[in-house]
Amino acid sequence: MKRILVAALFVAAAAAFGAEPQTWQLGDGRAVTVVKVLSQNATHVTVRTADGILQIDKRQLPEALQPQYPYDHEAAEAERSAAAERAAQVAEAPAPRTVRKRPAAQPSSGNAVSILSVRPAGRATVFVMVANESAQMVEVNREMFVCANTEGRRFLSMRLTNAQGDNLVRVRIPAGKTVDVGVIFDIPEGEGTDIGAVDWRR
Repeated sequence: MKRILVAALFVAAAAAFGAEPQTWQLGDGRAVTVVKVLSQNATHVTVRTADGILQIDKRQLPEALQPQYPYDHEAAEAERSAAAERAAQVAEAPAPRTVRKRPAAQPSSGNAVSILSVRPAGRATVFVMVANESAQMVEVNREMFVCANTEGRRFLSMRLTNAQGDNLVRVRIPAGKTVDVGVIFDIPEGEGTDIGAVDWRR
């Protein structure tokens, strides 16, 4: 009898706090089972899934959810302009000696390069889905990202990777394409490694 009562209380509490998972069918064809909505900003909503914390571009949300999580186009354009300035600063920095120096097509104010989603992939590592909505090739490099863990502390990216675990300096994204970029952040031992959000470095 006591077990039945405890189970009933647990079910009631879950219902009261909206703990029932929901499946969101995203615009890029993925189906995401959302356990809890953690936060939102002007362009993204951060959710907890069975696989970890995921950051979703609001434009990818189901049509029924978009009024609840509206996309702020003005804020997005301001962020693109800020990303262009950051990219210009990175482009002016000396190239690593291990990499042959060559002109790099970095995100600029004329390019629509945005982060669509973030998928955790191990300690201090996430795969960031980056969309190049422009008409030209762009590059993202290892110094362009910053993350915030669930405690709100921010850390810089230190290298890029791919599904094979190779270390990359930069990743090229063809015009109109979307690429999954593995990003490894410089998170010291002892810090929480549960990454809540990823953004362009300011």
